[in-house]
Amino acid sequence: MTKQHTYILFIGLVTLFLSACERESYDFSYSPVNPHAGETVYFTNLSTNGEEWAWEFGDIATSAAKSPSHIYKKAGTYIVTMTADGKKSRRYSKEIVVYDTIPTIVVSTDSLRIFQEVMLKAVVYNPYSLSLKYDWQLPEAAVIRSGGLEGDSLTVFFTESGDAHISVKVTLGTETFEIDTMLSVYEAEASTLYMLTTDNKMWKQRLFELGKEEPEEVILEGLSSTHPTTILPIAGRLYILNGDATEGGNVQVVDLSSKTASNWISNSTSDASLGYYDGIEKDGYLYWTSSADGIHRLPLSSAPVDFGSSADYLFADGSMLTGLSVSESGGISWCSGLWLLGTEKGIYRFAEEDISSGSAPAAEIILSDYPIKKVASDLITKKIYFCSGEALYVSRFDGSYCRQIGTTTGRMIVSNKDNFIYYTTAEGVCRQPLMQVDENSTHFTPDTLNRLQQVAAIGLISR
Repeated sequence: MTKQHTYILFIGLVTLFLSACERESYDFSYSPVNPHAGETVYFTNLSTNGEEWAWEFGDIATSAAKSPSHIYKKAGTYIVTMTADGKKSRRYSKEIVVYDTIPTIVVSTDSLRIFQEVMLKAVVYNPYSLSLKYDWQLPEAAVIRSGGLEGDSLTVFFTESGDAHISVKVTLGTETFEIDTMLSVYEAEASTLYMLTTDNKMWKQRLFELGKEEPEEVILEGLSSTHPTTILPIAGRLYILNGDATEGGNVQVVDLSSKTASNWISNSTSDASLGYYDGIEKDGYLYWTSSADGIHRLPLSSAPVDFGSSADYLFADGSMLTGLSVSESGGISWCSGLWLLGTEKGIYRFAEEDISSGSAPAAEIILSDYPIKKVASDLITKKIYFCSGEALYVSRFDGSYCRQIGTTTGRMIVSNKDNFIYYTTAEGVCRQPLMQVDENSTHFTPDTLNRLQQVAAIGLISR
């Protein structure tokens, strides 16, 4: 090879090397451009070459990611260094200024439903112990359970679904930050309390574990409850028993989807003694007590019928059970294989097999000192709840350990699903937990659910 050829080759190699060096580039960017302490800084690698990476953030922390993120705990000036493939020739450094902290709102849950508690907390990095002030702004649907608008955190729930805008103004020393967040609040399962007032109006109220909505009127086409006594929610319908003192009453069925009411059992004779005082659903039948002596039943699958005689649809009366002789019924219930019939002489207890048309066994009477307006039973603890006069009582299933637990206007329901007893008072509808001990000695303060006046009948669809 001549000297000329060697020179040309050398020039070519130098040119190729310089060209390759020109094509290599090592750089990075970061955002936000003015980060605060406690805020996440995202680094973007802009290098054209390199397979392995080593980052030094200037505060001891390191990373081997290609484009890492980092949180600086203190404000200050830091030198960030990025090295490619462990070579000093492929090292790039940049200065980053981290300013004082920016507050953030931390929410205790990612999925929120109405009346579900959630904790809101303003997180502020305050390394210099500067003075701090908070001023929260909440929507009208927010109800504070603990904490306050001037604290760093508070626990709330929301009474309405939808988007809830939350903001807090944080004053850190002489600097003020305004931060906000948006929460999505979803619907939740609820029990629904239905109430009929003496002016023939139907109301409903949704009840949640932590709160309740206000009652709202339900407009029902065809509703004619002149003297409602009982509401029985069954399979998406409401069965309303009316015990009219002059026309004998009827049983209406309310279709909740169409919001219409129609007569299911009528009384063409207008015999007041055949009024429908109380009832329960059991095994696909509606059982009800008339104003006079007797218990009647009709399959829920039956077409509309007329109840024109005390012998119609009869299940049990005094001719079938010796000792069952009453002039006015006071409610019906069933528990542990026994029927409970409330009367002005106490509560009659009998089994279905006791009923006959021949030699009838005597019906057992308990709580004979109490004229019974209404009776219900706790199927789990086997307790009896009943109304007598203006008092609400609870006893063991055999009638012992009887004690008063409240005052009432005579309407109540026991819900084992909710574990509450609901009852009417002169001030509105109340509830309290069911008794759990034999001696019934626990005292509960009633929870007043609403202030509806003249509630004549109540029913509950449990969640």
